[in-house]
Amino acid sequence: MSYLLIDIGNSYIKYATYDNNQLSPASLLNSLEFIDALNTCRLKIAEPPESVVLVSVVDKTLTNNIIDKLTRFYHCQVQRIETSTEALGVTCGYSNYSLLGADRWLAMIAAFSRVKDQSQARPVLVVDCGTVVTADVVDAGGQHLGGWMMPGSLLMCQALSQKASGILYGLENSGSGLDCNTMQHDTPVIGKSTRQCVDVGGKLAVAGFIGQCFLQAKELSGVAPLCIFTGGGAKEIIPLLTVSVDYVPDLVLDGLALFIE
Repeated sequence: MSYLLIDIGNSYIKYATYDNNQLSPASLLNSLEFIDALNTCRLKIAEPPESVVLVSVVDKTLTNNIIDKLTRFYHCQVQRIETSTEALGVTCGYSNYSLLGADRWLAMIAAFSRVKDQSQARPVLVVDCGTVVTADVVDAGGQHLGGWMMPGSLLMCQALSQKASGILYGLENSGSGLDCNTMQHDTPVIGKSTRQCVDVGGKLAVAGFIGQCFLQAKELSGVAPLCIFTGGGAKEIIPLLTVSVDYVPDLVLDGLALFIE
């Protein structure tokens, strides 16, 4: 049975098919591109799905529009996964579970599923580097201890350009941004233009934030956690870290696959 898994995020929509316990390579589109591809039957899927499982953190109107189109076009059931008090061995740490983003919830569930059957169970620090950077701690028994959130580096750059006129002038008259994907651990990371200074400063802020989250998670759990990374901005942050991480680009889709009935 073929399933279509969809992660509707703030900036992009990621989707993949799941068949015979295998996840296909994921595709990434913005909302307008996804809806256009859906309307014109140009989604990159081998065959029409027999069922759809999705998660959404965007407004209800866009989410319902996508669900309606999926239902009409593919004549199949659409299952939306939302946060709950407990699921698949993970217990939500929020006093009001409905306030926890469902994408964070799925990432935690997928991360916990990777470690729960190991001979020496470990807590996990689950980091999602997207428009917003989130970090959540799940202990070895599946209890979500809580988490932290901060703006992603792009949001920080946008805030500076909107609120500081001098910075805005510097950004408009600077060269292109710095590509952190090519940096080595031992390479000095510093800007040579206003744009680069803001860009690198935001990335270092995120890296420092994650380092502190790791230390706090270790103190809370009593043992160093396994750090699992996901999200569109993860690759440019990982080289700046001093902690070892496992990079799982499709962690939320992996979480969706666990809910297939």
